[in-house]
Amino acid sequence: MKINLKVLKNPYLILLFISSVLIFSIILYGLVFIDPFLSHGYYVDDLSYYEMGEDIFQPSTAPFRYRILTPLLVYLLPFNTLTSFIIVNIAALYASIFLFYKYLDKLEFPNDIKYIGCIFFILNPITIFLLWAICFIDFLSFFLLLLSFHAIKENKRILFSISVSLGVLNREFMILLPIFYFLFYLKKKEFMKVLGSTLLVSIVPAICFGIVRLIYGLELSIITFYTLKIVFLVNIRNHQLNFFYHPYTFFLSFGILWIVFLVVLGKMNNDYLRRTLFFLPFVFVQGFLGTSYSRLFFYAFPVIIPISLTIYRNKIKPKFFIIILILAISLVFFHVISVYSLINSVMIFYLNVYNRLTPNSYFFCIILELLFDLYAVFALFYIYKKYYTRNSKLY
Repeated sequence: MKINLKVLKNPYLILLFISSVLIFSIILYGLVFIDPFLSHGYYVDDLSYYEMGEDIFQPSTAPFRYRILTPLLVYLLPFNTLTSFIIVNIAALYASIFLFYKYLDKLEFPNDIKYIGCIFFILNPITIFLLWAICFIDFLSFFLLLLSFHAIKENKRILFSISVSLGVLNREFMILLPIFYFLFYLKKKEFMKVLGSTLLVSIVPAICFGIVRLIYGLELSIITFYTLKIVFLVNIRNHQLNFFYHPYTFFLSFGILWIVFLVVLGKMNNDYLRRTLFFLPFVFVQGFLGTSYSRLFFYAFPVIIPISLTIYRNKIKPKFFIIILILAISLVFFHVISVYSLINSVMIFYLNVYNRLTPNSYFFCIILELLFDLYAVFALFYIYKKYYTRNSKLY
């Protein structure tokens, strides 16, 4: 029996192999060393989604009751609720990985850089957290968000409208994407033409946004001055309780990529990626409306990761690259020190991953979370070795 070598060299088949090894290694590690893992009911969020998955017609509290798409898919599957959440979310994770690869391909990254970008997505602490607490709805939101970026990149208005319409049924944050669409195209076309196009792609998402609130009951008191004040006071209190809380929470989303992103931003000449920066204010506003904003900041991955990856071609001086490598290594130690400091203070209550874990499970969680920082060091060293030292005579 002859093996078709061309099939084995298919980049999507290679991606399937890499992602499967990583995802199932994380799951196996979690099931063996972390108790609980692939579980539910440890937060108001995932408990609400789990209950909706059991009975989609059972009203939940706002805003969770409006995020019906993932629970609806779970409800429709002929398995128990937890198994259905595992199926839906892991399928959405795979779909996000493959679409992210295609998205990076459209941005004309070489194969190795595309794989590096996808592994950054898989090994991110937020992705690992969402595998641990499997009953969240973010994996499907990541896919639909990425699909809307892909639609903008390919100038496909119908696809954009569909992705946003489905997106608002999974997370209301997606209703802001038509504003991003308007800002993205504003410089390229006349104002009225862009406005008309934006209104056109907003019709169906607005209808979906309204209908789900009519069905489950409209509650306007979700974001009030009082709730904003509470969030602000909690964040101030977190800082007073432990200095490391906010630096840790911020860097958890992208680690060293935050710094790489800022470094290459000034040298970036890709017009499309520059325009995607309009999306970041929406992410930051959403993030700062919560007290545990690492997961919310990760919604910036279609912007932060691709722009960071341009370091391979938007070359900085080698000595600055070496500094970034040193910082990446330093962040590994910062991560350990931060977690140790947090766990040894009353801040243990606020650690959104570990507040339900045994001490042994917590130790193994730290190791799992450090994978991203360690991989970032390896990826940056690889990029430096391949794309800098070979051309070092240019500097």
